[in-house]
Amino acid sequence: GLRNALAGVVERGTAQASRIGGVVLAGKTGTAQTGVYRDTVELNHAWFAGFAPADAPRIVVVVMIEFGGHGPRAAQIASKIIEHYLKVSPERYIRTEGN
Repeated sequence: GLRNALAGVVERGTAQASRIGGVVLAGKTGTAQTGVYRDTVELNHAWFAGFAPADAPRIVVVVMIEFGGHGPRAAQIASKIIEHYLKVSPERYIRTEGN
């Protein structure tokens, strides 16, 4: 289904550089054309929307880089955010709050 297709974007598609060891990340890259040029190069927006782990999501991240180029660049940033989140246990903070 759709979840497998989005995982495929990361495993075999445009977001391969955003893979996280031991975690199946799912998402979609994109490039939004702006019509803004510097010299002859169009300055496009880069975006990525993704979630992880793909089979039991704990986090959803959307990264948009204004005039950032292409979606894979945004995917790399999103994967770093997700990787950090999954390594830091948020439950630890919830349990200690109010004590």
